[in-house]
Amino acid sequence: MINQSAVVFCLTQIPGCPLQMLMRKTVESSLNETNNTNNSTSNSMNIVLNMVSGIAGRVLRAGLHREEGYTEIWLRISGASGYLDLFENKMRQEEGVAFQKIFSNKFNTVYRILIEHNKCPCANDKVTHCPLLKAMPGAMVKSSIITPYGLLCEFLVAKSRVISELKQRGCKILLMHEINGYDFMLTQKQELAIIYAYLMGYYHFPRKVSLKELAAKLGLSVSTLAELLRKAEAKVIDAYIRHELPHYLVGLVMSKSTYRDFVENQFGSKHEEKKEKVLVEAKTS
Repeated sequence: MINQSAVVFCLTQIPGCPLQMLMRKTVESSLNETNNTNNSTSNSMNIVLNMVSGIAGRVLRAGLHREEGYTEIWLRISGASGYLDLFENKMRQEEGVAFQKIFSNKFNTVYRILIEHNKCPCANDKVTHCPLLKAMPGAMVKSSIITPYGLLCEFLVAKSRVISELKQRGCKILLMHEINGYDFMLTQKQELAIIYAYLMGYYHFPRKVSLKELAAKLGLSVSTLAELLRKAEAKVIDAYIRHELPHYLVGLVMSKSTYRDFVENQFGSKHEEKKEKVLVEAKTS
């Protein structure tokens, strides 16, 4: 049992949540299309594909507006473009749900979504434990991701007893560790090093300055600066994946080994296609 403050990743089901249901419908439609195309039943690779490159939505803001009669959710949807199109089509067909597209590119879309209170189980008090809209004493939602499998929340909890309360509310604990083990903050030297490297053009392409030149300007050895940058970069990448690529986070949390197999297969197939193309070009030349 953790007796101090902790980081807890939980997966919880919100019965009747329209956004969760829309995501599940999106995944099911995609699987049906894949199966119809391949004339086969869904296999484990199709399921993995939906887990790691399917769809998930990071909640940017959520609020109840009782006088206006709607719940407002700002949601960043991430995933393959086909999934994003399917999700938007499903939203258009859903009664009691309206949306405004704020920003969009090939893999991400930010929506402002309005859900009528008769469609939102948390607003009409059918659900009393929605982490997005009804805060629980002793726990803060640091990030939340709506997935086809449920709501994935990253909690900062103040006391260990809160973890028992989360379980009583139907939350499935996926990952838990003391907050001291969550080393996401850069040290002062790491922060200064990575900011200086960025401002000097070290991360530009092509680079405007070499590692050796940076080290000389800072009065550090090359190895010391390289270590500072590597540790800082690792924390930045970890934060980026947690907060900007939630559809991959879902796959990592739920099935890390299967996710690795999927990525290796994807790169492997690309490599084989490229190798075959090179061989064909060599024969015809």
